[in-house]
Amino acid sequence: MYFQKKYLTPEFFNAYKTGIMKFVDRVQSTRQENSDVSFYGNSISPPNEKNLSDKSSDPKVNEDLHGYWEIYSQTKESDFLEAIFSNQCKELSPPQILFILEFQLEETEDKGTYRLKYCPHRFYHRYARDSEEEEKNKSKEFFKKILKKEVKDSVYFGHIESGKAHAFAGRKLEDSKWILLDSLRKFVVPVNTVENMIEREENAGRASVMIVPDLNRKSFVIGTFEIL
Repeated sequence: MYFQKKYLTPEFFNAYKTGIMKFVDRVQSTRQENSDVSFYGNSISPPNEKNLSDKSSDPKVNEDLHGYWEIYSQTKESDFLEAIFSNQCKELSPPQILFILEFQLEETEDKGTYRLKYCPHRFYHRYARDSEEEEKNKSKEFFKKILKKEVKDSVYFGHIESGKAHAFAGRKLEDSKWILLDSLRKFVVPVNTVENMIEREENAGRASVMIVPDLNRKSFVIGTFEIL
């Protein structure tokens, strides 16, 4: 679903691994140069650990967001690939999802030739299960605001429950209506409004992570390669 392919074939995984490792130095430098913006935006720097909070969804002090930023910026490309292949793109952690979304593979017009692109995204985290009702409401409004302001057509959600990670996608249709694409539920779920998507637990109400394409940064080609 995330690559708009019906099936992720062995050929795809081979091409993806080949592209990442062929341009590994540029992939690594691109990720390190952009990770601050992907998590905190242009106006916010990663916070001082002394100022972190285990309650707030505010990116300036969000403890979980800081942890995900550290994992994403410090993990090796080979470790990302190992997790992606061993799980067949299922049950991936939020940083692993971000890696796939930011480093995408495209087939060119020439058979056997592929293009590896950097597609910038923004990573947001909220405390969806906070015990305090006021904090829950703040986190809901946080996600709603981003969806209304920053999302053009696609959004990716994630949550971790009982130690297992789960990710699913949302696609924006005409008239501000949405559909959710969730492989565990086996069907497409229509959602009429952003409020309905975030308020209801069976939609995206449990999601603590939201990843959206960053419309303020441009995609660019990292490199083109052949699979013989």
